[in-house]
Amino acid sequence: MQPQGIKEFLRLTQDSVELRKSLLPFLGMFTCDTGGTLNRAVHLYHYRDFDHRDSHRAASAASSEWQNGYLAHSRTCLAHQESSIFVPAAGVMAAAGAPPVQSFEAQPLQQGKQAVYELRQYQLKPGYDGVPKLVAAFERGIPHKVAADTQGKLVFFGHTEVGMLNSVIELWRYPSAQACHDARKASRAVPEWRECIAAVTPGVAILAASGLQMFPLAEQTGRSLLQSNECLSRGLQGTCNGCTCCCYSGGAGIVTYQPSDTCTCVKKVDSSQIWATVVLSVILVLGGLMVSLYFGGSLPISPYPRQEDQRLLQHGSRRITPVTSPQLQPLASATAPPPAYVQPSPRPNALV
Repeated sequence: MQPQGIKEFLRLTQDSVELRKSLLPFLGMFTCDTGGTLNRAVHLYHYRDFDHRDSHRAASAASSEWQNGYLAHSRTCLAHQESSIFVPAAGVMAAAGAPPVQSFEAQPLQQGKQAVYELRQYQLKPGYDGVPKLVAAFERGIPHKVAADTQGKLVFFGHTEVGMLNSVIELWRYPSAQACHDARKASRAVPEWRECIAAVTPGVAILAASGLQMFPLAEQTGRSLLQSNECLSRGLQGTCNGCTCCCYSGGAGIVTYQPSDTCTCVKKVDSSQIWATVVLSVILVLGGLMVSLYFGGSLPISPYPRQEDQRLLQHGSRRITPVTSPQLQPLASATAPPPAYVQPSPRPNALV
């Protein structure tokens, strides 16, 4: 970037971070503190394959807010721009005990200090066997380096697929610049690591190291937001972490799928939602029953006559309610019939 434009570039980038996450699989952005070219920013993205990259590039190209807003203004701050595509060396990452790069997330401050990142770049001599030999040597030696380096964490190790070919990079995270320096000294005393470096050195033309700092973008949390937007764009629900996204449909909030630390989807059942659904169903059933009884005249507070009373009224009948009085003596008959409905004397034109 142009020295006079770096503050404006970082401000524009900060303001548009959510837009960037919604359009691109953005993992983070770093600025160079020392080593090599200063006033530069390194962006880190993760694509599953070239088709995945093409789809996101098409989405960003179709966004007028991205093209006419952020890019149009940020380009005036740039002096040079470069893009490369790297393929991860899965064997080296596994040997170092490193998680997949797509799970990368910014680390919180430790004792008020921001983490430091070391970017090491190897430019190998031309030839088809240079990269495979280096990768094989690192697979053997890097476990011993990691054992001697208790503070460093490997973020990425890979080689170029597009860009300056026969290039290999490794990105390490340390709690401080001093911790990075101490780790390098400790690894030099490990015989297996020295053998690894001795094996790869003849094929290396240029070796460079840079100290980077992660630019603290607002709520910079890796791929979680982006992957959720990917689920929404497909009309699905989704919950994501840094390394995977679990998209699903339906469930009504009772059955969901949550991403795990091993980048798999785990089924979750919310028992509280089940009880809430049961209680709501019971309330609806009881409510419907009460409404039916109310309008059917079966409740004492109902202003509507019961169906039986309605039939009696339709046929001109009335119900005689017996009245007991202490002055009246009951009939001395064991077979006296109980009070009943009494048909009144017919009148002219009365319903019978």
